[in-house]
Amino acid sequence: MMTQRTYNRHTAQQWQQHLYDQRTGDLSITDYCQQNGLSASNFYIWRSKLSNEASSNHESPANNTNDWLPLNTLAASTVDKVIDITLSLPGGITLQLKSA
Repeated sequence: MMTQRTYNRHTAQQWQQHLYDQRTGDLSITDYCQQNGLSASNFYIWRSKLSNEASSNHESPANNTNDWLPLNTLAASTVDKVIDITLSLPGGITLQLKSA
């Protein structure tokens, strides 16, 4: 007798968490999906869908310069402090800002 798998519906936010958990964990996509009761095909669909939504929601910096702040707007008291900021983005992209 063949057993039939049942899958739960997940929200976009839940899929974002699954994508993050798999990416930062040690399991392959197939193993992660099996362990969490997910369809691997749905995993790939949601990864593509959320990636496309994220890229379509952001304008090119060249077209939207109003979101950029000039460096001279920093308070004088922050100039003497060490700045070390790391931003981890989807797809394994890391942006790191450090003061000299």
